[in-house]
Amino acid sequence: MNGFRSYLAELFEQPFSLKSVNTGRSFVTYFYEIDPKQNSENNLDNTITVNFSHINPDEDEWDMDFDRGGTTALTGKGEAGRVFATVLDAVKQFIQKYKPNTVLFTAAKNELRATDLSYRSGSRIKLYHSLIKRFAPRMGYKLVNAKDVGSVKHLFVLQRVKP
Repeated sequence: MNGFRSYLAELFEQPFSLKSVNTGRSFVTYFYEIDPKQNSENNLDNTITVNFSHINPDEDEWDMDFDRGGTTALTGKGEAGRVFATVLDAVKQFIQKYKPNTVLFTAAKNELRATDLSYRSGSRIKLYHSLIKRFAPRMGYKLVNAKDVGSVKHLFVLQRVKP
């Protein structure tokens, strides 16, 4: 079991390379390059994008989403562990720099497969719960809400723990 735990820890320590960060008044976007051998100039297929949008400045609430190659669908291209390590890297950087009070994001209840445009029931909801349980406390956050929102989405709300 120890070998598996060490494999999991290693898996989340290998994000793709951060290429740039784009900031505006109400957004921060992190761009990561999947394969440095590909020409990534205007090549969405070679990019993981992690977006943070300021949705309620009075309460310092931010919405987060990410995509690989311009889609949130399951791509079937493998390296899911590195994709999530990359998203975690962006979250860590964002939290360290901006120290938001609240970060929220959603998970689809049924995942679209990009390869054949079919839907798979179940989704990343269980994975997100596991990642939150493992990483949120280390970053100074706690899960304050996780609930279904309509028939297609599940909402997660993380709040900074006050010292």
